[in-house]
Amino acid sequence: MKKCLVLLLVMFSFHAFSQEMPTEEDSEIEALESEAVVEPEKPTPRRSAQPAEKRKFRIGLAAYYSLADKFESSGSLTTQGTVVSYSGEDKTNGAAGVALSVISGADQPIGFEGGISYEFDRTVDSFTLSTSGANFSGNYTGSKPKVKLMSVFGNARFQVNSAVYFLAGLNITKVSLANSELSVSTGYGGQAGAGFQVTRDLGLEAQYRMIQAKASSAGILSNGKSYTQDIDRLEFNGLSFLVKYMF
Repeated sequence: MKKCLVLLLVMFSFHAFSQEMPTEEDSEIEALESEAVVEPEKPTPRRSAQPAEKRKFRIGLAAYYSLADKFESSGSLTTQGTVVSYSGEDKTNGAAGVALSVISGADQPIGFEGGISYEFDRTVDSFTLSTSGANFSGNYTGSKPKVKLMSVFGNARFQVNSAVYFLAGLNITKVSLANSELSVSTGYGGQAGAGFQVTRDLGLEAQYRMIQAKASSAGILSNGKSYTQDIDRLEFNGLSFLVKYMF
């Protein structure tokens, strides 16, 4: 009986000791856990706002409306050897137009812009004519004269700040007349104005444009006499407002 109790005690002690002894596998896991270092999570860097790219050349597309509404002229009318000097004015209406340009140095203190513009039909409605001895006025009837303008222009741009700029330059203009006997030469002139950038790409402009050309005609008057007309000065000046988008 005593031997059995002793044997049971020995077996129970061995079993308890074997549960407490770590195995080789447990030792390896503990070693790996002790060596593993948990690194703190790195914060994601924030992207800073990058400045807008400054391009050397930009394309400008503009729509505008010209308030110029009269042609002023001076010249002479010759009939059978008699020469009469006169000055006159032809009244018309404003007209819409479009322009395409290339802009260099749009973000610089001094830049340049060159392009082409096209102005749609204007109808000439009435006229006044003054000579040394008489004044005449009247309205055109039937097929009234119509005027189209196409210009090539170049402007120097002076940037005051990121929003405001001034411009000044020259233009060469083709004046096309329909329903008229006048033949008009190429016109030359200039323009000056100011602009405001609503955004970096969208801007507003106001320009005062001047065009001067010459014209001539010849024909038969209603009394059967032949005539020649020489216009030494044909001016077309006025204010324009533009909306321009730059690509």
